[in-house]
Amino acid sequence: MSQLCGPERAEAYTVAWIAALPHERAAGEAMFDEEYEDPPADFKKSRGDPNAYSWGKIGKHYVVVAALPSGEYGLTSTATVAQGLHSSLPHVRIGLLVGIGAGVREIVDEEDKTVGQRDIRLGDVIVSHPEGTVGGVVQSDLVKAKTVGGSQVLERKGSLNSPPLALRTALTKLQATHIKRGTTIPTTIEEAFKRYPNMRSDFCHPGLGGTEIDRRTDTYHSRGGTTTSNEARASPKIHYGTIASSNTLEKSARHRDAVLARLAKENIKPMCFEMEAAGLMNNFPCLVIRGTCDYGDENKNDDWQNYAAVTAAGFAKEFLRCVDVQEVQETQEIGNLILQSRESATLIEVGTLHQAVERNREDVSHLKMSADAHRRSHILDWLCSDDYSTQFETRRAKHLRETGQWFLEDRTFLNWIQADQSSTLICPGGPGCGKTTISTLVIDHLRSASGLQKPVIHFFFDYQRQAEQTVDDFVATLLRQLASLSQEVFSAVEKLHNRFVFQSRRPSLDDLQSELRSAFLTITGVFVVIDAWDECESVKRAECANMLRGCLSHCVVHLLATTRDNHEVRALLDGDLTLRIQASAEDLTLYARTRAVDLPPNIKDNEELVKNVIKGVIDASDGVFLLARLHMNFINEQLTANEVKDTLNGLRKNNGSYSSAYEATMERINQQQKRRSDLGKRILAWVVHAKRPLRFEELNHALATRPGKRSIESGDMYAKEVILSVCAGLVTLDADTLRLIHYTAQEFFRDNWMQWFPNETIAIVDTCITYLSFDAFKEGPCRTSDSLKSRLNQYKLLSYAAKNWGHHLRDQDSLAETDRTTTETVLSFLEDTPLTLSGSQAMDMTEVRLHERLRGVHSGGQVISTKDLIIFHEGMYGVHLAAFFGLEHLTMLLIEKQQDAEIRDSDGRTPLWWAANNGFAGLVKTLSGTQSVNLNKGDVKNRSRTCNPLSIAAERGHEDIVQILLNTGHLSISKADDWGGDPLRDAAGNGHEGVIKVLLATKGVDVNSIDLGGRTPLIHAVDYGHERVVKALLAAEGVDVHWRDPLGETALDMARRYSHAGIIRLLEAAGTSDTSGPTTGRTTNKRKHAKTKKQKTIYE
Repeated sequence: MSQLCGPERAEAYTVAWIAALPHERAAGEAMFDEEYEDPPADFKKSRGDPNAYSWGKIGKHYVVVAALPSGEYGLTSTATVAQGLHSSLPHVRIGLLVGIGAGVREIVDEEDKTVGQRDIRLGDVIVSHPEGTVGGVVQSDLVKAKTVGGSQVLERKGSLNSPPLALRTALTKLQATHIKRGTTIPTTIEEAFKRYPNMRSDFCHPGLGGTEIDRRTDTYHSRGGTTTSNEARASPKIHYGTIASSNTLEKSARHRDAVLARLAKENIKPMCFEMEAAGLMNNFPCLVIRGTCDYGDENKNDDWQNYAAVTAAGFAKEFLRCVDVQEVQETQEIGNLILQSRESATLIEVGTLHQAVERNREDVSHLKMSADAHRRSHILDWLCSDDYSTQFETRRAKHLRETGQWFLEDRTFLNWIQADQSSTLICPGGPGCGKTTISTLVIDHLRSASGLQKPVIHFFFDYQRQAEQTVDDFVATLLRQLASLSQEVFSAVEKLHNRFVFQSRRPSLDDLQSELRSAFLTITGVFVVIDAWDECESVKRAECANMLRGCLSHCVVHLLATTRDNHEVRALLDGDLTLRIQASAEDLTLYARTRAVDLPPNIKDNEELVKNVIKGVIDASDGVFLLARLHMNFINEQLTANEVKDTLNGLRKNNGSYSSAYEATMERINQQQKRRSDLGKRILAWVVHAKRPLRFEELNHALATRPGKRSIESGDMYAKEVILSVCAGLVTLDADTLRLIHYTAQEFFRDNWMQWFPNETIAIVDTCITYLSFDAFKEGPCRTSDSLKSRLNQYKLLSYAAKNWGHHLRDQDSLAETDRTTTETVLSFLEDTPLTLSGSQAMDMTEVRLHERLRGVHSGGQVISTKDLIIFHEGMYGVHLAAFFGLEHLTMLLIEKQQDAEIRDSDGRTPLWWAANNGFAGLVKTLSGTQSVNLNKGDVKNRSRTCNPLSIAAERGHEDIVQILLNTGHLSISKADDWGGDPLRDAAGNGHEGVIKVLLATKGVDVNSIDLGGRTPLIHAVDYGHERVVKALLAAEGVDVHWRDPLGETALDMARRYSHAGIIRLLEAAGTSDTSGPTTGRTTNKRKHAKTKKQKTIYE
């Protein structure tokens, strides 16, 4: 819209928008977000500059529209524009040549004399893009005649430059955006028409008649004289490729085809003809954007010119919003470019010099881009390590095309998409009916649907990842996806990162939820797709639902969730729309027909039998894809027609039964040759019982490890095809990770574990311990970062075995009744100090990651290499490992065998500390009752945090262990521990309300205790936003609400700074509105004296 004035200095205008024709200029000016009546105050138009200028702003860029003199166009005229810009606006850095052109549908291949077809239609936008040796624009008539072997040939003279790096980088970004969300051109044009209503009648789609498109308006004259009519597109499509430029206006199909044939000999296949670009590209490399107004043939007319001009302008505006301002500032000015051109003796020298400058600039830009990209990636990874894009792509690749269309066309789904307010669509369905397929299809559809222009984020709950899929992870993942889509949201996340990294802590759940709500307010109408809602653990599910309901009530969010048929689960989200998922007969037919091609030739050539197979599978599947898959797996293994018929008869008897399908599959595994059968069951046992999804190489190492083995050998490895085939389709490989075909298979094996794998739990333990006892590990722990990385890379199962052998052993009903051989094997490992130190080192990569951060740090003028970095962490002894895993029987056996119950590991932690840290109440009770155990002894190295067993139990929220330790009566709780650890502080800072109540009910606990940082438990609870803990502390007798931390803040000051509304209300209700007075309770001086005395004792 028009304003009185823009920037006062002309150098602020860095983008030149060049238009050759009046309607192209009008279209460009209509795109301004802000239009300025007057030029900058210091602008002086040079004498001889013929350009007409318009001034405005698009996004963050100040743009000057430069138009050719009326009636002039062609290569010479655009070269004149560049000269005028150089003399009057030498600070312009990038250019856009925006207008109309003739589209080229045919692709001529000179080698095999074929002609292909492109789907270019009137109104489509064509953008110059480097292809092969062509920088995006080719001057089609820049050739010279030359005689070779008695024949005259045409040879190209010189070449034209590519657009600057800033433009090419932005183009890549916009292409990716279009793939995900489509173009905004129709919306941009409509906004322009609202600002300039007079343009609508002349610049609207020429085929629009009411709400219908005139289907006769798009005719192409093809080679050979034929014509082809096509439906005109209502919304323009974007094409990227070579643009041919010359001084000749193409309006003859014969002449056009002759030029195409000549260019094809040079392997140049243009998408468009126009008349201005070549005049600019060497003096002022720019991006050329052309709206298709004709096809350069006899059907040429002016009907589509205005609309084509405005579609090109709409793309240019969308593109400028992707161009980074900083990168533009780093691009060379037009004044310098043209000066270089004048100083160069020949066109080749100009190209050489420009390429050298371009290379240098690209090097700098690439360094900056690399640093920016690295920081952006680092911040997003800090937020959460997984954005679930890999899971989406894996599921998308497995989707059978054309299935699920019924869902996208359903009126309920369309109503959900089109809702103006927040809406929730619940999609229930039975196991294996295709819920994940539908959710993946929906995500893909929403991202590619034209005109939606709203971010789509997603989360896949997974029964195999329940331990890691916390509520924090759920919220952080959604926030990360939004931050990757929106610069505004990313900037907010960057501030969050800086704040918490400075404080050396992670944001709380409340912090993450607050940031996500702000993001939803920033971007209106976000689509959120949640798959397998029922596979979220029930406690976490309620918290996730509360968070989502809060977002839906305050922001415009469109939520879709798939779930099993479970009323209680569905009720948590309280959806206003419901659409049941069930595989349609059409989808099942397509699937069965696709799989039937794998039948043996003697069967698939029998059309009648194939029809019976398809019908039999559909009937037996009862609308469930998973059953269809299992049935087709079984049928495809049959070798004769009679075997297929017998199998179909069996399916009819067990119609729609998962258990029967899995039982039949296991029977097929049993019927294999014994070695294959044993291998299949061993693989299944590992996949079913693994504590996390296993990578293929990890499983292969496990399978290659047998009792008595002392090293791993490559000759013992299995091929992927073997591992998958012996499991009869029950195991699948997703992005190098093995998993069961479906979670119903996990349930089947959990319920029938003893029937199929009676001895495999102990076998898994034996494998882990054998692996951890390899000869290579008897040397003890690695001493450097690189040597540890090398060990972990060579021994693929080492990390998993070290972290999980104890968990597998604890799965036994009674460790005391564990197989004697296994017990002796485990004890032998635990009593071997070099092995336990090696194994415990592999459990924790913290030290390695710490040293990795030091790579490149200088010391005494020398760069430290990671191969020289010493790892000081040596690990844990056997009794520590037994306590770590809560193996009470083994822990007490080791103590009885003279392993000191008070022994410290390399970090100064005792077995009791590990049992308290990991929540093993039974072992804590046993150890705390041991006379030789000091309950106040803890972590002597980690001075920055809690260390004794009570403090760590309080920090972790183990209410039962806190109570057990307090009941001993041997703890000193009236003051902080030796290193400033305070159970009440640690419970408050981590939001453990139950622990707070237990501690406050204990005699001698000081509700106003001060840590080394000068903070009380109340201030810690406020700092982390734990409202329920604040309420519990305020209810305690004598709580000091006016205490100020070393920064002078009270609890209320901090709550106001962080905008914790609920906590502010609690504190104000407690009488803390006036925070200007002196500290109450004990005097400030006394507290400072106590703090100083404590610090002196600690650090002497």
